Amino acid sequence: MTESLPHIDWPDLYARLREMGKPYDKVFADVQTLPNSNEILQAGEYALEKGAFEQFNEAVFKAYFSDLRDIGSRGVIIELGEECGLDAIELGRTLDENRYQERLHAVTAEARSRGINSAPTFIIDQTCAIAGMQSEEQFRQLLQKIIESRS
Repeated sequence: MTESLPHIDWPDLYARLREMGKPYDKVFADVQTLPNSNEILQAGEYALEKGAFEQFNEAVFKAYFSDLRDIGSRGVIIELGEECGLDAIELGRTLDENRYQERLHAVTAEARSRGINSAPTFIIDQTCAIAGMQSEEQFRQLLQKIIESRS
């Protein structure tokens, strides 16, 4: 990752992530790889349609950030899906068919048209955006500004 993103101070980033994750029982290990995220994103869309998105999202988060698993690996994706009650054969077929590729391209194009080029980015009230890892206090301040602007 250091070769792909040399501008990031990794030790500082992980120290902040660990501190911010503590109140939420989120554990961050020292991630060393950037997997191809295409299939895991498509699996997320599949999980969304099957009503298991939140559970799948939590499983992927833990697998990647805490357990240092390769979430770009088809085997890991299928295993995570099964842990969340998703049908492994149907999920595999969905990935083989690239069933959600068009949807992902559309979302990416929409984000770029809005000037969004990082994840996560949270769009609030269709007018305000918070990009990247931010504190709870920053979210509270932005929400307060939105409330005040409506008064």
